[in-house]
Amino acid sequence: MFFSIKARNYTKFLLMSVVAMAVFYNFSDCYAGTIAPSSSSDVKNSDVKEEKVSEAVDQQEEKKDEALSFSDIVGDDFIFSNEKGYKFSFANLKGHVLVIAFSTTWCPNCPIVLKSLDMLKKKLLQQEIYNVGVITLNIGDEDIKAVKDHYTDHNIENLTAYESVAHANRIEGVPVCFVFDKEGKLVSKYLGWHDFASNDFIAFLKKLADKKVNVYSSKKKGSIINQGKVYKKMEILKYGNPILKKKCDPVEIGDKNAAELLDCMLQQMYESEGAGLAAPQVGISKRMVVIDVRQEPAKVYKMINPKIVWKSEETTEFPEGCLSLPGVYEKVKRPASVSVEYLDETFKPCFIEKATGLLATCLQHEIDHLDGKLYIDRLSRIKRARLISKYKKLHEQDPTDNDNGVLQAQQQK
Repeated sequence: MFFSIKARNYTKFLLMSVVAMAVFYNFSDCYAGTIAPSSSSDVKNSDVKEEKVSEAVDQQEEKKDEALSFSDIVGDDFIFSNEKGYKFSFANLKGHVLVIAFSTTWCPNCPIVLKSLDMLKKKLLQQEIYNVGVITLNIGDEDIKAVKDHYTDHNIENLTAYESVAHANRIEGVPVCFVFDKEGKLVSKYLGWHDFASNDFIAFLKKLADKKVNVYSSKKKGSIINQGKVYKKMEILKYGNPILKKKCDPVEIGDKNAAELLDCMLQQMYESEGAGLAAPQVGISKRMVVIDVRQEPAKVYKMINPKIVWKSEETTEFPEGCLSLPGVYEKVKRPASVSVEYLDETFKPCFIEKATGLLATCLQHEIDHLDGKLYIDRLSRIKRARLISKYKKLHEQDPTDNDNGVLQAQQQK
């Protein structure tokens, strides 16, 4: 018997809905989502589940060993890409609180959830909450133009369209939304409708984002923190220190102290939950940088005398922060790709060819430090003045505040 494409898709949706309902009523304690309540008893059950959401934040330390990660849900090889062909894995985004949703273009209920997530992202940007990412992915074989057209048809203005993903493991039905903490552990799952733009949900995300956790574990294999060495504690200089505005001197070839200083810097960077650190930020006016953006394959960069030798004409924007300007962030326009020459800790010549994404941004951000520039120096006068004023007010209110800003990668391109 012949079925039209729409009829087949609708039949497929009905089958998935049956499975989704079964999962909805049998999901484990980490499930905290709701489908729109239609009766007073449903509302009462919804309130109970919302309490579980709040309790989940406080219980993360107890449950983190048993909590699922993003890789557990979609598979270790899961990759998605943006309109320009840049590919991303969950490792690119670890270190942020993430709201990740899966939907389809033919599901009749998905636009309702997408609109709610669209409003959530708008509110996060309005409130300058940059350490929470909202990512929506389409499951299917449609190209990115079809996904963008779908967003346009339903007045989705703030969400970014990505290339469709062919499949995702353990996705029982759509729409489905997951919330992950900064360690990449699953906190909540929402199958069906939920008011993601509500003040309660935003407060829940902020509580997750503000929670102090060691995102990059000190037990990480290959990390200097796990080698049984004791390193000198370094102080990160804050905005206003004249050393941060000084152009650094090159490191002499064969300098016996360079390798140890780089190790100490890396230790301090991990403890401060940063993605990169330049020597002048710890009071050493030498051209040395350490970087670990936690991408796959894993790579730690310990760089001596780094130099940008090529920049792309194409530009991109990332929300950036700085360990020397904790607590404030702003989007900075930079070349989308760069190539860098440097010496490693053994003074061996190395070359990074056409780095992109967070690595490209981090390289430029840290090398700017070696030339006496902060990221705010690349902003307009108005934006720079506003950010400095916000930074001063933030630290006048709480002079003991030791919160460290990190180079953010809320990759929504």
